[in-house]
Amino acid sequence: MTAHYDQAATKPQLLAVDDEASVLGLLAAQLEDEFEVTTAIGPEEGIRTFRTEGPFPIVLSDYDMPAMTGVDMLRAIEELDADSIRMMVTGHLDLQVAVDAVNQGHVFRFLTKPWELTELRSCVRAGLEQYYLVQSERDLRANLARRVDEQVREIASAHMGMIFALSRLAESRDPETGEHLLRIREYCRILADEMVRGHPDLVADPSRFVELVFSASPLHDIGKVGVPDSILLKPGRLEDVEMETMRTHAAIGAETLAEVDREHPGNDLVTMGREIALGHHERWNGTGYPQGLAGEDIPLSARIVAVADVWDALTSKRCYKDAIPPAEATDMIAEGRGTQFDPRIVDAFLARHADFLSVWRGIPDPE
Repeated sequence: MTAHYDQAATKPQLLAVDDEASVLGLLAAQLEDEFEVTTAIGPEEGIRTFRTEGPFPIVLSDYDMPAMTGVDMLRAIEELDADSIRMMVTGHLDLQVAVDAVNQGHVFRFLTKPWELTELRSCVRAGLEQYYLVQSERDLRANLARRVDEQVREIASAHMGMIFALSRLAESRDPETGEHLLRIREYCRILADEMVRGHPDLVADPSRFVELVFSASPLHDIGKVGVPDSILLKPGRLEDVEMETMRTHAAIGAETLAEVDREHPGNDLVTMGREIALGHHERWNGTGYPQGLAGEDIPLSARIVAVADVWDALTSKRCYKDAIPPAEATDMIAEGRGTQFDPRIVDAFLARHADFLSVWRGIPDPE
């Protein structure tokens, strides 16, 4: 006898089903000192009782009953609760009945009529122990899964902390602010969410894609750590040669993350971060940099960040420019539909424009 059975707070419940009331009365009388016995006359009442009063850990059923056999009834009960331990009492146990009961009703034990009291109690107790064992294993798996999930969340949180710290390190040399990173990832979450809602076949795992875009988007300008201060911090317009140097930040960031991927392969976050770093200045019509990619050759994540990044740049004040009103910035994004930006992402931006404005108001740059 295991601790699960011994420590049961109340009598375990048992459902007995037979088409003879006298048999049910005998079963109840012989088991009621240890079990809370519920009886049902016939299979239809048995199924109805299990559905309305169950689930029952133990179901004890006759085989030969009107309307359906005990095997059919136990199969129906298994569909209601696969964990219930199903046992059969029969007056004529032959090979075919046993095969049907095991294969179709997944019967745990058989008893023949008339049964021995000690055998009856032994079988029912063994069934209850099996039930508690299954429940215990399920609880163990659930606790293990919960612990793994907690550890994954802790690791993910640590990764996000490192990514955001690394991204802010790049931003600390740039006139842009840490608030820029906070806004960018919120904008990207909005756009990614709208895209997968409007185009459910766009990615294999929509929720995971939205999460990754949100998490990886702060890495878009990490390559700016390799751009000289004289260019990065220049308050006025960049000369052509300086602009070429500035544009190297996309490739620098991508190579930095590629090196991380080589050392620690298989990290989806790093993979998407590299896509974004390399591709967020590409243009839908192929006139962007560094590779001159066009259309859907540009990774979806980078196309999303492109819209979010430009919107934030337009609506934010920098040392080399003033912010422009959101309405004007919205018009400029719309004008870039099909040339600078993926048309569908611009449509997603316009559909969720109110959400963009909420983020813009909610995460302002410091005065």
